[in-house]
Amino acid sequence: MREVTVTEAWKQKYPESIVLASSVDSAGIPNIISLGWSMCTSFVPPMVAISIGKNSL
Repeated sequence: MREVTVTEAWKQKYPESIVLASSVDSAGIPNIISLGWSMCTSFVPPMVAISIGKNSL
């Protein structure tokens, strides 16, 4: 591990992936949200983990 400046840390962090998650409710109304965090949890079957705060609902 090595120390870096704040500027170097930001340069290493970005650009970052953005994920779009979509759903459709029982009435057929679509909903989509853009997410700044996701994580692969399985390749077979394909699954990802996402986190959505209550204030985003």
